Amino acid sequence: MKDLGFAQNPTTDELYAKAKELGLELCPAETGPHLRLKYEEVFKREQPMNEYLRVAMKQITGSGGNPRVFIVRRSGGGFWLGGDWAGPAGRWSLGDEFVFRFRKSDA
Repeated sequence: MKDLGFAQNPTTDELYAKAKELGLELCPAETGPHLRLKYEEVFKREQPMNEYLRVAMKQITGSGGNPRVFIVRRSGGGFWLGGDWAGPAGRWSLGDEFVFRFRKSDA
């Protein structure tokens, strides 16, 4: 979050708006499963222990009816693809990491 210029915990909407200002865009939802399967190929390294990458994407409705985004993580229990609550007004910690994609050029 600090990389995007936030000094305070942003909401999901604030985070997405700021990323758009900086030329980034949301990822398609399939980025989450793809990243989990191809992490080492994409990043050229094994995912570090206790890394949690949230996929910046249009929220999808989870089984409980809440808005969620994919999270690609590694913990003591292994490598995981899960969901993380991502309500529009929910606040994120400055230490949270998100994956965006660069906006496609019109050229």
